[in-house]
Parts: sequence; C-alpha cells; structure tokens
Amino acid sequence: MDHPGQNARFCREWVRQLRTVSAKFPQKQFWGVLLSVPGIVDEQAGRVLFSPNLHWTESVDLVGLIQRVWKLPVAMVQEERALALGHRFVNEETEDFLLVDFGEGVGVLR
Repeated sequence: MDHPGQNARFCREWVRQLRTVSAKFPQKQFWGVLLSVPGIVDEQAGRVLFSPNLHWTESVDLVGLIQRVWKLPVAMVQEERALALGHRFVNEETEDFLLVDFGEGVGVLR
C-alpha cells in the first residue's frame, strides 16, 4: 500500500467488512476490544511500528479503524505477548516460562 488513495480505499473496505462480521456477533454489550498484532508494536501509543505480513497496519490508525465499528476502548498487544499473557492467566502457578511460537517469534514473561 504505497499510494495514499489506495490505502484509504483499502481501509474503508476493511472497516466495511469488519462491520459486516460484527453484525453477526450474538453478544452486543462488549466492554472493550483486545487487538493482537504481529510484529513490533508500541502498545502504549496503540501503533504498529513494523508488521512483516501486514505492512498496511504500519501506516494507519488501526485502533481508530476498529473504533469506527465499536465505540469502545481498544487495547493493542503484540501477538507473542498476548500468547504469553494468556498462558500466564491460565497457569497462575507458573512463575517463569518461555513461549516459543514456531515461525512467528518468541515471547517471555517474567
């Protein structure tokens, strides 16, 4: 997505498809959206800095696009960190662990 007009059209279509899918969800009272993103993510700023397989996310306000569909808080988390946090939540007794997601990266939580 090198051309700004092409990127804008793509984002409009992406939001349209997200709205279509969201209309099929049985639950309508969400309190927030958790967005797991591959690559290098500035979680505090809610920005994708680099995504090897989703380059278009680097140049858009992904949180803002999601909030066009759901007027809710959106938390962006790097995907390996999300996996590690999920493991920690399910296995509270585990103090230290190493998560290796083959082909994608490494996440560690200590």
